[in-house]
Amino acid sequence: MSTGLDLYIDFKSVAAYLAIKPTLALAAETGATIRWLPFLSRVRSVDLTPAGEETKGEKHIRVREIMRRQLYQRYAGHQGIELEFPEHFGATDLALAALAWYADENPLPFVQAAFHHYWHVEADLNKPESVSSLLNQVGWSERAFDPDQAMAKLGDLQTAALERGVIDTPAYIVSDQLFIGREHLPWIRSLLTSG
Repeated sequence: MSTGLDLYIDFKSVAAYLAIKPTLALAAETGATIRWLPFLSRVRSVDLTPAGEETKGEKHIRVREIMRRQLYQRYAGHQGIELEFPEHFGATDLALAALAWYADENPLPFVQAAFHHYWHVEADLNKPESVSSLLNQVGWSERAFDPDQAMAKLGDLQTAALERGVIDTPAYIVSDQLFIGREHLPWIRSLLTSG
């Protein structure tokens, strides 16, 4: 009997993007079934160019963001992913709503395509034409997609996620325990294999 693993993702979250491969490997190793859930995370754009007169706080935020991005790029390189950060992080609401709407479909092809389009094609995943292109790519019926109802469903899932304690992505819930960040995968593995 396989164990369930709830995984909350947002396509604009670099941490969630880099969690996909190790999470899939963990699921293959343990037999866990992943339930892919959308979550609208907050990602702020930070100007990495020093302004003339920087306060200590502004400099700290800028330098910390530079170091964070370098670390993510090293992790991406380890996975064979060339990672460039967008100048401005675009919204992903409509694509996440599509993930919520097609809950009965196999979500993995859509998830992988959406991450690829956001990070490598720089597609705006909040535009209907971008989401339509993704739906066609993975073979999901575009005519079955109701954007308004899908956004309402996304809102319900967002509320439920917040009630579960989710505040960022990737977030994992296994055996009623919440973990935020892929650094917890060894602990999650132990939970999945101890049952």
